[in-house]
Amino acid sequence: MKQLFTTIFLLLFLLASAGENKVQSEYLKDLAAFKDHQFDKNQIKSFVYYWYSLHDVHADINKSYELLDKENLYMKFPEITVKNLDDYKKWYEGVGNNIKNNLHFVKYLEVIFDGSHKYKVNVIVNWQATDKDGKFINMDATQEWELVDPSASGIDHPLIQKYLVLEFKDN
Repeated sequence: MKQLFTTIFLLLFLLASAGENKVQSEYLKDLAAFKDHQFDKNQIKSFVYYWYSLHDVHADINKSYELLDKENLYMKFPEITVKNLDDYKKWYEGVGNNIKNNLHFVKYLEVIFDGSHKYKVNVIVNWQATDKDGKFINMDATQEWELVDPSASGIDHPLIQKYLVLEFKDN
């Protein structure tokens, strides 16, 4: 019986150690990756929330423009593919013309350091809105973003280079 308890204890200890080593390994990996990036994971997460907050209040489009990589922009929404600011304006005005009000609730957010000066963001956001006819909309959007450190000096936030809506489904 004593040997059984000892074996179980050792097994539990090894499992706990493996989990701790994984956490430490992720920490060391993130620490090393941060050396090649301007922003840490929490700054990127804040940027994501800021992006959605602009859309929640239908902020002036220029605030969104400031967050986009104007040289290498690619955004795929269900209704349009955006490759430049004119395309983005069409999308933004279309939403503004059809949606009375809306809110975004982040359900899942993962940030991955992706190569030198890039970030991959995986997000699931719940979008709740009322359209111009008063119909309530409640949908989840699974998205993948690619952000880059700004090449222009003086910019204190990342830029959206790629923004893909992978799935858009009713709740």
